[in-house]
Amino acid sequence: MKNFPGNGRWARLALALAALAAAESAGRADPPPQEIAIQLGWIANVEYMGEFVAVASRYFEAEGLHCTLIPGGPTASVLPLVDSGKVLIGLDGADGVARARRQGARLKIVGATLQRNPTSIMSLAAHPFRRPEELIGCRLGVPQANRTTLYGFLRANGINPRSLTLIPVQNDPAPLVNGEIDAMVSFLTSQPIQLRLRGIPTVTLVMSDFHYKLWTDDIVVSEDTLADPVRRSEVVRALRALARGWQAAVADPKLGAQLAVTRFGRNLDLDLRAQELSAAALAPLVATPETRAHGLLTMSPEGMEANVAALRAIGIETTVGEIFDPSLIAEAYGGKNRL
Repeated sequence: MKNFPGNGRWARLALALAALAAAESAGRADPPPQEIAIQLGWIANVEYMGEFVAVASRYFEAEGLHCTLIPGGPTASVLPLVDSGKVLIGLDGADGVARARRQGARLKIVGATLQRNPTSIMSLAAHPFRRPEELIGCRLGVPQANRTTLYGFLRANGINPRSLTLIPVQNDPAPLVNGEIDAMVSFLTSQPIQLRLRGIPTVTLVMSDFHYKLWTDDIVVSEDTLADPVRRSEVVRALRALARGWQAAVADPKLGAQLAVTRFGRNLDLDLRAQELSAAALAPLVATPETRAHGLLTMSPEGMEANVAALRAIGIETTVGEIFDPSLIAEAYGGKNRL
């Protein structure tokens, strides 16, 4: 064949066709993923295990996105970063969003992670408080940051705060163990687990189970983002990735704890056993009967109305339409309840 007339011409043609095919293939290659950032409301512990799993499992990349998680902390200011467009998404509470809107921020909640708020009242199992009315007359320890929430909870249950003795405390449960107080405002995923690891059984009265439903770790975006079709699409795709991450984290809470300890919060010296217990306590706050039926992170009309009622109980007047937009998470699920 090498002496066949025109063989060189055919070889050159074959090479040219191969080059053209390669160029066309390169032209069809997927574009690089769009960079987005999510601002966490607190340090990178297991509270954000759904976000951790979504990043580690490349669920964002499956949606054409690359997500950077930015840890928060005591001095983190989530909502201004969202309102200014410095991050696409921030995680915060409905009360924070409503207050920020009062000050001119143009923010909307498009999904809700913790649909049973972990704020609770913890007592020792030897002297438990299981219902709001049982708190009357008790010595209740209250961290300063939780006073407004407590007043809203008491008001929602028809209890006068003056019928209790409110004692300022920090987040340390030592005053409860020492008998200085009868109960304390705590977080279901924190102080009860600290005491459990010390062999001290407790009982928790979860505020969201008693007429005070206020979601937290809500997914917050700016109205400017919603008005931009390209950025709105990024939020919908991010919601799909987050929903998949939370589905996996709820199914295997130990995975989220492992990622918190070894990767995302590796500089925080987190205790694996404590993170595992927190993850197990966190899962049913995310996967409630309502969200299991309709999809994690979704926001029901009844739930949004209950949040507005809780906000009014702490003196914040707002409406469902002012702070919530459930259309994006509905679009992300596309009529299904699982992704």
